Amino acid sequence: MTLAFLILSSLVLVALIQLIDKHLAGKTRPLVLGVLVVSSLVPALVYHLTAMAMIQFACFLLVSVLERIAPRNRYEFTGEDNQRAATYNLLRHALHIAFLGGLVPMLHLRLPGLRLDARGVPVWVQGIGFLVAWDAKEYVIHWASHRFDWLWRFHKVHHSSLEITAFAWARISFVEDVVRMASTVVMIGLLGIGPAATAAYGGIITLLASIVGHANLDVPKAGTRPIWAYLIMSPAFHGYHHVEGYRGNYALLSPIWDVMFGTFELPATKPTKFGIGEPQFSRQGWVDDQLATMSPRAREPAPDAVTERQPCG
Repeated sequence: MTLAFLILSSLVLVALIQLIDKHLAGKTRPLVLGVLVVSSLVPALVYHLTAMAMIQFACFLLVSVLERIAPRNRYEFTGEDNQRAATYNLLRHALHIAFLGGLVPMLHLRLPGLRLDARGVPVWVQGIGFLVAWDAKEYVIHWASHRFDWLWRFHKVHHSSLEITAFAWARISFVEDVVRMASTVVMIGLLGIGPAATAAYGGIITLLASIVGHANLDVPKAGTRPIWAYLIMSPAFHGYHHVEGYRGNYALLSPIWDVMFGTFELPATKPTKFGIGEPQFSRQGWVDDQLATMSPRAREPAPDAVTERQPCG
C-alpha cells in the first residue's frame, strides 16, 4: 500500500512540475526530472515503508510543487544544482544504512551499562527527548563547523550550492556525514532511545531540517517576524544561513537555540546570493567535492573565525 502510494505520488509530482513549467515557460528535462524524483524516494524505500515515509514524501511533493508555483527565487527544477544534490542523495544513503541499520542495534546490545534505561518510557516522551538532544547536539556541531578551520573545510561543501531548494540539503561531505551520524548513533545509544521513537521522530528531523529548511519559499514573508518563526525551522530562517558571507542561524529544528545564544536573525530582505564565493567549487561533482576537502586549498579560515557575524539585509 505504502509503496504504491509513493510510486503514484512520484508520477503525480513529475506530471505536476511539467505542467506548471509549461504554463510558466520554464525548462524541465523529463529524464532528469525522473531521476530527481526517484532520488527523493530512496530514504523512504530504504528505511521503512511506513506512515512516516508517506508523510515525508507527501511533504516533499507539496514543497516541490510550491517551489514551482511561488518560489522565493526562480530556478530551473532540473538544473545542475538539483542534479548534484540528487547524486548526493543516492550515494549517501548507503552510509546511512550502515550506521543507522547496524550501529544503533549494536549500541543497544554492547553498551547497556553506559546508556539510560528508557524501557517503560512512552514512545512520545522518548521522541521529544530525542529531538531536543539531537537539536542541541547539531547546534553545537553546526556552530563549530563555522568557527574552526578543520571543520569548515568539510562543511563548506554544503554551503557551496548556488541554488537553495528542497534538494540542497543532500549536498554534504562524506566526512561531515560520518561525524554527524556517528554522534547521533552515540547519542541514541547513551539515551537508550528505542527504535520506534528513533524511526518516527527521525522522520520529523527529515521534514524540518532537510525539506522545509531548504525549501525555496518566502516563508515567513521577508520583513515579517511571526512568533512561530522563533520556535520552529522555516525556509527563511535557514535560507539566510546559506547567504554568502552570512553568520548565524545554526539550529536545524528550533531557532530557540539561536535566540538563546544570540545568533538568531530574520532580516527584512529575501535571501538571494547563496554559496561560498567560489563558483568553480560549487559546480563540482561528488568525487571532486570529497577530494577538494582534502587539498591544501581547502585549508582556509572558517568564516566565523575571521569576522564577526554580519547582518544580512
